[in-house]
Amino acid sequence: MNLLQILAQLPDFRAARGRRYPLWLVLLLVIMGTMSGCFSYCALENFARRHHQALNQELELSPLSFPTEFYISANYDEN
Repeated sequence: MNLLQILAQLPDFRAARGRRYPLWLVLLLVIMGTMSGCFSYCALENFARRHHQALNQELELSPLSFPTEFYISANYDEN
């Protein structure tokens, strides 16, 4: 089992209104961004913007936008 398969199996804890993007995609971006030294919401958004095209191609995703810093902070910040 690979990371994408594991992330896809995780239960989605978000309310229906918070499900604009698949949970596995948000988590994958956070994991990859953090491993690349992105430790803020803004840095994670910049990471997603920089790698958007390559990720869409490698993951064979249909063209879609990636979460922004505001989406991530509104849906995943515990404060």
